[in-house]
Amino acid sequence: MLIFYSDRSNVNILPTDLRGFLTSKGLIVEDDIFIHFVGLVYFGGKPYIFLPRNSDVNAIQQYSTVDKEKISRELLSSIHMYQQSKKKSIDNRDNGEGFIGEENLTLLISLLDDFNLNGLYKRRSRRKIFNAGKINWKKTINSFQAYPSDHSPLYLEYEGIEKRIELDSEISKIHAGIISDISKNLGWLTYSDLAYYENELSLIERSELSTENQLVITKKELDTIYSERDIYLLKSIRKYIKKSSGFDKSDIIIGIREFHGMWEYILGSIFNNREKINSKLAAPVYKISGEFILAPLRGQRTDIVIKIHDNYFIIDAKYYEASNANNAPSLSDIIKQFYYVKSLGLVEKDAKKITNIFIFPGQKGKIESIHMALKEENNNSNIIKTLDEHYPPIFCIYKDPITLINFYANGKKINFIFPDDMNIDSSENDA
Repeated sequence: MLIFYSDRSNVNILPTDLRGFLTSKGLIVEDDIFIHFVGLVYFGGKPYIFLPRNSDVNAIQQYSTVDKEKISRELLSSIHMYQQSKKKSIDNRDNGEGFIGEENLTLLISLLDDFNLNGLYKRRSRRKIFNAGKINWKKTINSFQAYPSDHSPLYLEYEGIEKRIELDSEISKIHAGIISDISKNLGWLTYSDLAYYENELSLIERSELSTENQLVITKKELDTIYSERDIYLLKSIRKYIKKSSGFDKSDIIIGIREFHGMWEYILGSIFNNREKINSKLAAPVYKISGEFILAPLRGQRTDIVIKIHDNYFIIDAKYYEASNANNAPSLSDIIKQFYYVKSLGLVEKDAKKITNIFIFPGQKGKIESIHMALKEENNNSNIIKTLDEHYPPIFCIYKDPITLINFYANGKKINFIFPDDMNIDSSENDA
């Protein structure tokens, strides 16, 4: 049964044995109050799923098993997709995100996906037979007597070739055992119905060879095959065998320590009408020895800019709890947004409105918008005078991380819609 927690959960709410395991693996260190992790922890025969912060864990715990597996599958699939995108990017540094178990996740998904698509490994062989099968003309001409006929020689006997596909070879048994091991507790990674795996594997025996002998026989088979799919599968099988011969007997961790980068990437992947404007924004100029030097690589970089008609929305993905002023974005994050508005207004002179937005994880939140005010004028006042004319407010929007992960995992795009109940007039900046 899947058990759910969320990123930034208090470590004291975790079961003692799980907390001890995570401490032994370095996910929890001394004096940690909150856990920093999103992904799967398989420990003591139980799968624990850590969702992004501000996910409605209590509601999800009440979902059906099928829905829980779907959420978990899409989360792990999204992490896998994000890891692969980082590998392909020019800047593929970890940046402190802390990927864990990337190789395990790739291996598990590839083995399950291959089985779902192609079934068990099929051993192909050819054997010599007589007077049956496809004729081997070279052997037949050299070995058998030909009799004259009207148009060509007639062979009353011939050597043939029979192609066989073995579904019960030792390799197939090894493969079946591996898929059975994975599917018992982690089959939901690619397929929600456990009965599917049980039915597909019910008629196949399991290999009784030792781990050492399994490696020997798979290596021997690998040296005789040429199909790219078979080679990849055999290498994956061997890799799995070497990793303790069965993940259901192991404790594993698959996920990401710091989710903020992935939160930003997901938001940037799912919205339509994105504008690429970073190359146009302002950059610092340094005067060195009387010469002005532009440093474009140090220029302003927004997360997301969306253009709808002539209205621009500057969106910054923020992975904060955002329940009060103490756990909201800091002044440095806020100041950057003001300068984004100013810079965008200089390069997009036809813009009707430029609106600043923070998007936080969660279905709802307490912080509605962020403004600036002079401290001296408002210290003793019940009514705060904001400086909206000088510092356009930043509107705060909340998006359910489970919903966005569903979009990302399934390659869906959505339109950004500014909430009707927000007063956009105060955020307008005439460009």
